[in-house]
Amino acid sequence: MSLQRIWDYLVATYHEIINDADKPEAMLKRHLRNIEKEISAGKAMLAKQQLLTEQYRRQASDANKLAEKRAEQARIAKEAGEEELANRALAEEEYYREKVIEYEGYAQKSTTQTEALRHRVSQLEKKYLDLKDKKNELVARAEMAKANQRVQAMLHFTTSDTLLKEFQRIVEMEIKTRELAGENPTEAKLIPASSSAAQIALNPAEGSS
Repeated sequence: MSLQRIWDYLVATYHEIINDADKPEAMLKRHLRNIEKEISAGKAMLAKQQLLTEQYRRQASDANKLAEKRAEQARIAKEAGEEELANRALAEEEYYREKVIEYEGYAQKSTTQTEALRHRVSQLEKKYLDLKDKKNELVARAEMAKANQRVQAMLHFTTSDTLLKEFQRIVEMEIKTRELAGENPTEAKLIPASSSAAQIALNPAEGSS
């Protein structure tokens, strides 16, 4: 492995560690996407609930019309002396009156559920807008903190005695290997443990020139 590749590997490892830090912006975006999905699902359910409510109301209205129709038929049959027909019509009228009450009850229950769901969706929409309004501020703060972290980490990284000593050791091993192989040891120059290491970390390409 060449000296440049060794240094590149050390710097790449540093950047990998830094990039593995928490990403508040990504977390916020995921949270917003989750809320969007909840809102979408809530609106779909709300639409179905509204259709169900309308269906119950329509069934109650139809049942009421049939009850009125049977009541009229019973009156006509009774006036015509058709008692059996009149009684049958009255029985059906009673049945449809009961269905009216049943469907109206369903419609009322469905309406209550619809309003509760509508309130839930409204809350989610407000929450989404609030988070979206705060997004730029939170992201800016997160980026500022991340920038400060990078600066501090880079300063620590480039001034680390342990790192410089380790790199110096690798260079010395490379020189010894070349000496044993009969190469000119002056071709492998030691990198002094000075502030120049920081410049190499910031621009590794300069270290290989």
